[in-house]
Amino acid sequence: MITYNYKCQSCDKQYDVKQRITEDPLTKCEYCGAKRLIRNIGVNEFYFCKVRRHRYM
Repeated sequence: MITYNYKCQSCDKQYDVKQRITEDPLTKCEYCGAKRLIRNIGVNEFYFCKVRRHRYM
C-alpha cells in the first residue's frame, strides 16, 4: 500500500490516505465535501523507492 497525500483546493486541508496502487483516487474531501482534491504520492514512499533502487543498482 502506498500513502497518498491529498489536498483540497477548496478548504486547503491536507491529509494522508493509505491506498492500493490499483484503487481509484478519492474525489470528495473528508472535511468540506468538495470534489476538488489533488493526489500526490507521500514523501516517505518516494524516498523508500529511491533508496531501494540505488541499493540494487
